[in-house]
Amino acid sequence: ILSDMHLGEDITNMYDDVREEALNKKIEEFNKAKLVITDRLHGMIFSVITQTSCIVFRNYNHKLSSSYQWFKNLNYIKFLDDFNIKRFEKFFNDFNFSITVCSFLVFSHIFFINCANI
Repeated sequence: ILSDMHLGEDITNMYDDVREEALNKKIEEFNKAKLVITDRLHGMIFSVITQTSCIVFRNYNHKLSSSYQWFKNLNYIKFLDDFNIKRFEKFFNDFNFSITVCSFLVFSHIFFINCANI
């Protein structure tokens, strides 16, 4: 799955049904993912909504770390305040994925991981 949180157009000029369709499509992308890796607030929020496992990296502003406080008790949302490969591996392993084939796709700071045999 390749995804971007942006629709690539100005949504203020979209009809309501087109906006709803775009939102539903984005939610479906998150529903299909086994794991989301992001440094974007909306990536974390969509993961919470869809209950999709998510590893969140702190970015340049406080929004993620502040918002994570609301979700810190959700066992499927993990927050990394710095990129430490050992902590990343631990978080990844905490999700108990048994991976044989895995594809990593990234676009605009959101990574979707789909794996076979998980």
